[in-house]
Amino acid sequence: MPHLRILAAGSNAHGQLANGTSDDSHVFRPCAFAADAISAPTHQLQGDHVLSIACGANHTLLLVELEHPYGQSHKPARQLWGCGDGLKGQLGPSYRRSGSPSCSSSFFWRLDQTIMDAAGIDEDKYMLHAIAAAWESTFIVFRSKHEMLRESRDIVISMGNNDHGDLGVGLAPKELKYSHEPRRVALDEMLHTVYPDILSGFHVINLASGLHNVIATLQLFLRSREEQIVVGWGASRHGQLGIFPSQNHLSLDKTTRPSPFTPYPRILPMFQTNPGRRTTDPIVKSALGTHHSVFLHHSGRITGLGSSKKGQLTGLSDTPGMIKDVQCTWNGTYLRLQGGCGESKLGHTEWEIQATGGYDKGQLGLGPVTSTPGLGIVRFPFKPNTCRMVDMACGSEHVLVLLARINEQEPAETPEVWAWGWNEHGNFGLGHTTDVHLPILIWPLPGSDPLSSRVDSIWAGCGTSWIVETF
Repeated sequence: MPHLRILAAGSNAHGQLANGTSDDSHVFRPCAFAADAISAPTHQLQGDHVLSIACGANHTLLLVELEHPYGQSHKPARQLWGCGDGLKGQLGPSYRRSGSPSCSSSFFWRLDQTIMDAAGIDEDKYMLHAIAAAWESTFIVFRSKHEMLRESRDIVISMGNNDHGDLGVGLAPKELKYSHEPRRVALDEMLHTVYPDILSGFHVINLASGLHNVIATLQLFLRSREEQIVVGWGASRHGQLGIFPSQNHLSLDKTTRPSPFTPYPRILPMFQTNPGRRTTDPIVKSALGTHHSVFLHHSGRITGLGSSKKGQLTGLSDTPGMIKDVQCTWNGTYLRLQGGCGESKLGHTEWEIQATGGYDKGQLGLGPVTSTPGLGIVRFPFKPNTCRMVDMACGSEHVLVLLARINEQEPAETPEVWAWGWNEHGNFGLGHTTDVHLPILIWPLPGSDPLSSRVDSIWAGCGTSWIVETF
């Protein structure tokens, strides 16, 4: 069975890097995995792919897939691991019962079995599908293994802090401060209200989280058709979930303003269609910053909601339909453009990254700037046709990019990880904490054999960076 090695650098005050310490790491160190409280941790994990690494303020979630567990040929198995701070319940009930007085761990531990038991979810009927993390909260999507597609209904659970209605369970912060026990996000109740008697099932096709809010794109299976809706909950003061119509028709306040928070899922007004009307340009991905939200449509165009005080929405509506990916830092938006699609002027083998938003820590990758530059092209020190763009990962205020270097003398491409932005916690693994204003190579390390690197994926969190290697 294949093995994975996960390397991490950056902020580590509660052990969220899983390297056995609670000290920030200014170099990439391997993560450790503890099978139980007795066995010694190991630096390798059995698995084929890391499907997701989701990071909160001081906790980390890891979703791993095993294609053929234990030599069997049935459906792939998935595991959920977690580390770091679990004081507010963001890592589930096992951390409260683990005997650790700090409710934290500097190793990765298995979480899925305990969480499914606590949530009353049968592991023979449901499998892990997706994860997300807010500041001190966790969200997990479970999907049916056996039901017919149109009849199955995903289950979304939440755990942790509820400061701004983060958990989406219908309880305001004063009613529920936090929860160690997994709670079901109130999607079924909302859908039955909007689509009475005609809803057969639904799937969560995209789940994105900000610091204190969540946006989910749902594919609905109705009696005679399919429909897509976008729902959100949590912090919404800056309009990052749109402006919901007042529910109090007797209110004397007729002004239109965003609600401070939304403690239960609501359909975002920007994407609400009349019943029976199909979505003409569906959402394929959502990304959230602190006070803004952006959406990538099937056509390649971008729409945005919320604050643009730091320029995080500047120029997005003017981009041509050639966007392949969109991601956010706390105060920025990043677009991946690929040649050969839409109205692209790039060649088929060329690509570029455009960025807008906060720039004081080098987050835009444009070099030192003294005023808001607007949407600009990240300045890499090479031509884009010399390497292939594989992936992009945005953290709190820094960005990682995985490239495959094209070698004329070698048959295999060489993976490279480049980065720029805020480096306060040493999250670039370069041995220092100086901010980086232009893209710089951070992996493989200088002096190492580039052909020995087998980078499978990259991830970024709150002052943390992650590199996944396969063996």
